[in-house]
Amino acid sequence: MRIKHRLSLVGQKEFQHHNQIKKNQPDVYQLSFEATSSKLAHDLLVAYSDDISNKVRNDLIDELDAKISYHQQILQANKISLEANAKQQLANELIKTNYALDMAKSADVTKPLADMNNGELFQIELGTEALAEKSKVLKKN
Repeated sequence: MRIKHRLSLVGQKEFQHHNQIKKNQPDVYQLSFEATSSKLAHDLLVAYSDDISNKVRNDLIDELDAKISYHQQILQANKISLEANAKQQLANELIKTNYALDMAKSADVTKPLADMNNGELFQIELGTEALAEKSKVLKKN
């Protein structure tokens, strides 16, 4: 089975290339054309070469555009995921801070304590004043 493609140049003879459809060589082209002078033959070959170069360039540009679009979608999805995780961490930190504030108020710890273990889940050693400020800052975000 042969598919003929014709490319004509204005004011010049036309040339044609035949795409040989074979399973093992799908991109093999057979070129045939006729010209009345060597200059015309040269011009036809240059036009054919330009045509093939443009097709290859357009195919590469389309492929690159598809890859760029794909990676942009992945990056956008990652951004959305990271933003959601950050918001969740912020919300969790606000909850922890408010619990610590309630505990510090119950324990009547208004100022920071110097000799407390800093590895605690709830930082009541900061005191109610610092915890209240931390809670205000977290609520703004």
